[in-house]
Amino acid sequence: MKTNPFNFILDNLEGYLPPPLKPFRNEISNLFSKILQDKSEKFDFVPRGEFLRQKEKLQEAEEKIRNLEAKIAEIASK
Repeated sequence: MKTNPFNFILDNLEGYLPPPLKPFRNEISNLFSKILQDKSEKFDFVPRGEFLRQKEKLQEAEEKIRNLEAKIAEIASK
């Protein structure tokens, strides 16, 4: 299971609860956690390391394409 990217909200939730709601903090935290988890699953989050690896692969592919286009242009000009 992917890490919930909204955990920082849940970690700070207790500090924002008004005093009358403090006794219900566990229930509220569980409810918000469920809501955030449900909403976050609609997004396709990937870990930063994976994003950076894919970005590097894309840059390498773009460079290869540029090199091939240059070779094609060179061959076509002969």
